[in-house]
Amino acid sequence: MLVELSDLEEKYNGFIDNYFELERGLLEEALRAMIYRDYSTTGLQGAKNTISRRIMNLLTSIKLYLDSFPQHADRLLAGEQLLNLKNAPARAYDRSLSYRTMEALRNYAQHEAFPVHSWAVKQEWDTSTEPKLLRATVKPSLDLLRLAKANQFKKKVLDELKNTAAPIELKPLIREYIEQLWMVHSEFRAATNSLMSKAMSSVKAAVARFTAEYPGSELSVVALPVDKDSLKVGEPVYLSATVVEYLPHLMARIGPLLKYSRRRVDY
Repeated sequence: MLVELSDLEEKYNGFIDNYFELERGLLEEALRAMIYRDYSTTGLQGAKNTISRRIMNLLTSIKLYLDSFPQHADRLLAGEQLLNLKNAPARAYDRSLSYRTMEALRNYAQHEAFPVHSWAVKQEWDTSTEPKLLRATVKPSLDLLRLAKANQFKKKVLDELKNTAAPIELKPLIREYIEQLWMVHSEFRAATNSLMSKAMSSVKAAVARFTAEYPGSELSVVALPVDKDSLKVGEPVYLSATVVEYLPHLMARIGPLLKYSRRRVDY
């Protein structure tokens, strides 16, 4: 059970790490625009393609998470609780246009074209401060006309996007998508929390029994299936640091992302 929980936590951590690398890439490009003056056409195109690649990495890792989400739930839960949890991604899809857009964009990026259509580099004076500040930004965006001609972008989502102002900036869409996925993962944690606590207690009790019988032993403690003659008939599961420390580490590594779409890095 703990290995099952760790598997999904690894996938969650994986796509958050890809998201972090995407945001770091955007910050780097904004800093480059603020300092350097050799931002030629080829330089702009290279930056645009790099961010496209990072977005595709992010979307692919999210696809792995979402596709395996119900499989992990099936192996851990049952009944109404299982059904409710398996519907968590669908609820996120229904409540967020950003979520729907990024899901459609993933299919488009996997089968048709890069996800970034336009790449704007801007430096603007902020007159609300004294002295004035020159702020540098990069803004990857979508082109509705290109999406309208695409075969792999969901038409219903396209119709919803027609009511938004152009250009359709990708950064706000991605940030709200990440926020919604955090909410989905929070539902998973809430549904499996009692199972995790019981499993963790069982593991710790088994380790305590071993160390009480063999005090001072430095051997790793494992659980393994045996037959009636106490012969090993399956692969061992290590009960030492592997599961009792790694899973809490994964769960604590990333902070709460509530209202994440409203956060900004000010530097």
